[in-house]
Amino acid sequence: MSLAVGLDVSELRMGFAVVDYDSQEPLALGVEDLRKRDGGWPEEQVIVAVRHVLGVVEGLGRDREEVAVVGIEDAYHGPSIKGTIRQAGVIGMATAAAQMIFGGQATCWPIPNGTWLSPLHVKPASRKREDVKAATGEWATATLLEHRWPADAAINVAEDAADALGIATACALLTVKREAA
Repeated sequence: MSLAVGLDVSELRMGFAVVDYDSQEPLALGVEDLRKRDGGWPEEQVIVAVRHVLGVVEGLGRDREEVAVVGIEDAYHGPSIKGTIRQAGVIGMATAAAQMIFGGQATCWPIPNGTWLSPLHVKPASRKREDVKAATGEWATATLLEHRWPADAAINVAEDAADALGIATACALLTVKREAA
């Protein structure tokens, strides 16, 4: 059984999710803080956060060689050029960290912002950020409940974790076969 990992990275936090590659069953998800005072810059913290995700994979009794694809939401256009460049740097560091930490068998896929919604059949009321986040949250809650996650965990899923779950699931669905990734 192979795994798909989704990462939703910003300068503040990194949402992550691990799903079964074939069934897209959610196995783990969470959010890592990238602004830890003792850890340096967010670019440095993202390495620690990706290592944490490897620890989560290993905690599931799996190893890094089972990770077939790592979907990373690509950089968005921020409110300023400086913010967009800063975000792109964090995304680049997350991609490099995932390639090193999960190994050469894992395809690291920078999936463009929001394009992962379509394979999940998530249709927000509009393109407004609030509507997209609401639709993603509803999808994530329904998915977790469908897979018998505890109701409180499913209903209270963090926004970044919900996005990461969508990214992991979409990447597993879109690559079809591990060899095609």
